[in-house]
Amino acid sequence: MGRGKYRRSDSSVLPDPFRAHADRRPDAIAHVHEGTSVSYREFDERVNRCARALIAAGVGPETRVGLMIGQ
Repeated sequence: MGRGKYRRSDSSVLPDPFRAHADRRPDAIAHVHEGTSVSYREFDERVNRCARALIAAGVGPETRVGLMIGQ
């Protein structure tokens, strides 16, 4: 997580504040893992690809989706 002050968003939807930050600083680093960094722009693009694939598969609002994340 960032080192800045915690600030609660008025938005009840997580993507809203994320997208706002991605719009302001698209080339800032959003994530680093094992020496590989991903910008907010690239992370946003990946999330959108995933969302479109889920929608195409029939996933809609209130549908639970399991995530498998490696350690």
